[in-house]
Amino acid sequence: MDITLLYEFEDYDIFETEKEKFLKGVIEPDKICEQGLKFSEPLYFTVNIQRKGYKFLFDVKVETTVAVNCDRCLELFDFYVKSEFKFLFEYNKEKADYISGHILKLRDMIIGEVYVNIPLKKLCATDCKGLCQNCGANLNKENCNCKFENSDNPFHKIYSLLN
Repeated sequence: MDITLLYEFEDYDIFETEKEKFLKGVIEPDKICEQGLKFSEPLYFTVNIQRKGYKFLFDVKVETTVAVNCDRCLELFDFYVKSEFKFLFEYNKEKADYISGHILKLRDMIIGEVYVNIPLKKLCATDCKGLCQNCGANLNKENCNCKFENSDNPFHKIYSLLN
């Protein structure tokens, strides 16, 4: 098996694969400039490419840790990403969707997989208490002295501001 070690993202010509190619990457956080993502740990990935004529099977594994903000308390925390996926690609000169021509865009594929694995609702802990809706205190770190009237009516706060 032909193995290539990568320490930065490189585009890869899929036709360089005769039967099988194994790409293994370790990219340090300071070498990844991606808007909206801050990597806390190196990005590890492997891409195993198997070729039969114009058909390519990709087996991809991605592992890293990214720093994200909690949606309840807004604190920064590390989120571990580990993913594995496979896809089959058949080369066609007229139509090459995921791959540009016959060039595999490793950066797009790997970073895209990191994005896909970050949940829409990011929580630092399942029992995160969030922020006080009145004073903004982080309720995970301190108790506030705000007093709230218990009301089942969700519009009670607005009603009290009008009166």
